[in-house]
Amino acid sequence: MTSPEDKPEAGPPTDLGAGLHIFTAVTDERGPGPTLVVKDNIDVRGIVTAGGSIPEPGKPPARADAWAVARMREAGYRVIGKTNMHEHGLGSTSQNPHYGAVGNPHDPARISGGSSGGSAAAVAAGISDLALGTDTGGSIRIPSALCGVVGVRPTFGRIPVEGSTPLAHTLDVVGPIAPDVGAAIEALHILEALPEPSLEMASGRLRLVRPKGWVSGLDEGVADAWARIEGDLEPVDVGSLDDFVGPGLTTLYAESAANHGRQLRERPESLGDDVRVLLEQGTGIPATEYIDAQRERLVLRDRIDRALAEADALVLPTTRCVAPRLDDDPLALRDLLTPFTRPFGLTGHPVLALPIRSEGLPVGIQVVGRRGGEEDLMRLGLRLEREWGRASA
Repeated sequence: MTSPEDKPEAGPPTDLGAGLHIFTAVTDERGPGPTLVVKDNIDVRGIVTAGGSIPEPGKPPARADAWAVARMREAGYRVIGKTNMHEHGLGSTSQNPHYGAVGNPHDPARISGGSSGGSAAAVAAGISDLALGTDTGGSIRIPSALCGVVGVRPTFGRIPVEGSTPLAHTLDVVGPIAPDVGAAIEALHILEALPEPSLEMASGRLRLVRPKGWVSGLDEGVADAWARIEGDLEPVDVGSLDDFVGPGLTTLYAESAANHGRQLRERPESLGDDVRVLLEQGTGIPATEYIDAQRERLVLRDRIDRALAEADALVLPTTRCVAPRLDDDPLALRDLLTPFTRPFGLTGHPVLALPIRSEGLPVGIQVVGRRGGEEDLMRLGLRLEREWGRASA
């Protein structure tokens, strides 16, 4: 645990009375207009970008907003704070050793998910109208699922990542977390990923498919929700889940070690134990293994492209479980939280994380669209939100 004097110059963690450790810094911005919170690895002018870690001593506040933040401000949004996250984005729980573990608004004894945990929790708790997060292998989608909100991982490269701290630069995207699909559509329009600020709901007969043989190991809460829609989804063979997980992890760990290797070498004590272990693992990946993973990812991307060529979307759960408890081991939770999200970070496809009706804690479903097909994906999301989500509960 880090002492208060070691924390970023922007200010100490602030809970706004909720006890959920949502914020790493708050602003004094006032005035009309919708509110926005920003993940701590995205620049907000005047605030140190800590990335959920302990920044290098003397690191100055950001001089300018990240591209996405600037666009949201131009549209009238007010930034009310920077949100807590899994350190450097390298984890799926937001159990942060420096700023506190982000609790889930539905049950503060459980995790919010990660790595954009504070962003999803702020929207779920009604603290902010919208949030910006980043997604490398599931970091928008996992917390959106566990907190019961809507998250969008756009097509890789669709929204500029300028002004965000890279984790794995060939996987990273910036995207919105919103209370519903309509708000996500508005945000995507502001971020220039959609041509219109509102869309018509998809109509007609849908062909929705699921990856054959992928969905297993679900806990009771996710299994019950999944069972209500699984029968309407046609199975399609895209190969085994393991085909995708290996190259995805190789890419993630190698690029993470490259981007954060200096802190690992010079200030290892400033890193949380779980993140330090993964960065150390990344430093040991041979260049040949990384290159092989990049060759394989093109093959895997083409498999998903073919599956979507004659389908409206590929559908599967976001996680294998509802929100685990705060005291669970973050490394031990990876096989429950990340296997279903990681493949589409690798292939670069856009994904809508949509809450589905469930008993008890929230359950999220991933709706995967064609690369560059955000407009069709969000039209479909409006319909599925009505048919599967809270709007019809």
